[in-house]
Amino acid sequence: MHSDVFGPMLVPSLGKYMYYVSFIYEFSRNTWIYFLRKNFEVFDRFKEFKVLVENQIDKKIKVLRTNNGGELCKKEF
Repeated sequence: MHSDVFGPMLVPSLGKYMYYVSFIYEFSRNTWIYFLRKNFEVFDRFKEFKVLVENQIDKKIKVLRTNNGGELCKKEF
């Protein structure tokens, strides 16, 4: 699995989303996108994604690769 966070966008979406996180299954190139209002929501979306995918493919996610960007570490209030 590979993941990346994008944002903040210059103009929010209609749902007031400023970020998104993508998860890519490298074997099949299947891609999932979750839209976020704040970047600290990434871990919550990953937990949802993990349950969804592990139930679908009946295997555990063993490796999650990221670019170690600062998006995951910052919290906005």
